[in-house]
Amino acid sequence: MVDDNKDVEPVKNYGLKRNAVGLIHAVFQSQSHVAPAADIALLITGTAAIALGATPLVILLAWAGYFLLVNTNYQFSKYISSAAGYYGFAANGLGKRWGIFTGWLFLGNEMLAYPAFAFLGSSSLIYLLTPQISSIPYLWIVFILPFMFFVFIIEYLGIKPSLNYAWIAGLIEVLFLVITSIIIIFLSGPSNTASVFTLAPVGGKLQPVFLAFIIGFTTLAGSGSVVAIAEETKEPKKNIPMALVLVMIIDLSVILVTYALTVGWGVSNMGTFATSPDPGLIVYKKYLGIIAEIAFAVIIYNSYFMFGLAINNSLSRTSYGMARDNIIFPKRYFAVTHPKYKTPHRIIILITVFGFFFALINGLIFGPFNGGVYPFIMIGLMLILTHMINNFALIRYVRANKIKMKIIQHIIIPVIGSVFLILAIYYSFVPLPSYPYSIYAIAAGVWIILGIIYALIKSRNVEEIATVNVD
Repeated sequence: MVDDNKDVEPVKNYGLKRNAVGLIHAVFQSQSHVAPAADIALLITGTAAIALGATPLVILLAWAGYFLLVNTNYQFSKYISSAAGYYGFAANGLGKRWGIFTGWLFLGNEMLAYPAFAFLGSSSLIYLLTPQISSIPYLWIVFILPFMFFVFIIEYLGIKPSLNYAWIAGLIEVLFLVITSIIIIFLSGPSNTASVFTLAPVGGKLQPVFLAFIIGFTTLAGSGSVVAIAEETKEPKKNIPMALVLVMIIDLSVILVTYALTVGWGVSNMGTFATSPDPGLIVYKKYLGIIAEIAFAVIIYNSYFMFGLAINNSLSRTSYGMARDNIIFPKRYFAVTHPKYKTPHRIIILITVFGFFFALINGLIFGPFNGGVYPFIMIGLMLILTHMINNFALIRYVRANKIKMKIIQHIIIPVIGSVFLILAIYYSFVPLPSYPYSIYAIAAGVWIILGIIYALIKSRNVEEIATVNVD
């Protein structure tokens, strides 16, 4: 356990650029990672395949669950500002073994989420636009390449260019979604119903709702990603907590959009929503015309692009932190930044190469759309476990560092959030999901076991980790 002012190492030794971005950049780092328009095209469609007409209920539960978890990020961010992010919180609260294990879980989440969502999601959007395009085998692979190239170039050149673009484009995206969703809801007339926030559309069964929750939960997963860019943010102990509050307010738009699409499609017909090519575009064309459909398609694609930038920011910085602590990534090769751009360029190259091959293999096996959806069973579980560990780390950190204990913020909310997640895990994986979701459920179990073994072994060979803490 490390006090927030103890054993501080100057971040300038490691090359990340201090004070590179401000509050607006921090807010849209998280918002771009959430990528609401892209969520509609992939994750909400995948959620609808399981939850049917109860999809808005699932997304509401996901928002509520994530709201409870963001409290932990908020509390930690007032004391710890480091690229180590989630694993840094765990290490400072529970010790290096838990820190290493949390870093392992983080990689099992983000290293898969980037290619599954950004590469396969964006390529399937174009690939499924018309039968003429989707009838050409493997054309989706071609669509990945320019997307991957432009994300890589912008990331390589620095954090500020990516977030300057993200906050402008992200603001346009949110405004477009909110305005058009309200219009669709209004035009849906008698189709509007509160039943979508109950278990009625799934026959009163809990299992499909909680299994869908594992996927739906990831629609809001990026809300906490801003903690990873703390070392590059101005006044991080002020701006990171503020960004977390603001992004959760903006995230309410995801619930609104999900409801609009559900009633716009038809609650009783949601079984066909997930099996239709680009169903969100179909709804927009039906109610708002072809111009709105085209505009929505552009915004969805751009949303995938912004997600690619945002997840690269968080993943590369946290991986860089691991290399700096000599865990998982070798310090000698990866704890370096570009001499001019101050980006963890070697990590960014590694992420890009791995992402391409994962997307290629998964897309070839399951197809680009399903290949992007199925991994989110594992991604969601890794994310949930990461947050649960951080919840208990917060309680220990507050006590160990003699911070004034606030019962609601420091104990009750973290405990309630963890219990909620435990229930979600139980009802999602008991019994084991059917094929092909079962593949990634089993893969998650294997990854967890390997992570435990690695953390136990590696913790013997490293000193305290995640000690960098900037003001």
